[in-house]
Amino acid sequence: MKTSSTFHDEKILLILIMSCFDAIATMLEIELGIAVEANPFMDWLINDIGMVQFSATKVILTALSCYILFAFRDRMLSIVSVNLILFVYSLIMIYHAAGIYLSLP
Repeated sequence: MKTSSTFHDEKILLILIMSCFDAIATMLEIELGIAVEANPFMDWLINDIGMVQFSATKVILTALSCYILFAFRDRMLSIVSVNLILFVYSLIMIYHAAGIYLSLP
């Protein structure tokens, strides 16, 4: 039987996976001209620096955040934060799926 800590660890991994998908979907949608990056810093990276640097920065920042959530996984703030982040990323995944689906011929 899995403990709640194990489920929390799996949720943190899921955040990292969703972040990678978010980066890929964002780049695809920008290339298709159907979306823009909402985060001004990330938008600057995409438009002025490059897609590779955008992806690397997004993954690194998410990985560092996930490490902090993992390090404090027994704290209530970490537990609540992970669940909130997963909820928000779920909405972002729906947004990306809809955007990509609607852009198909």
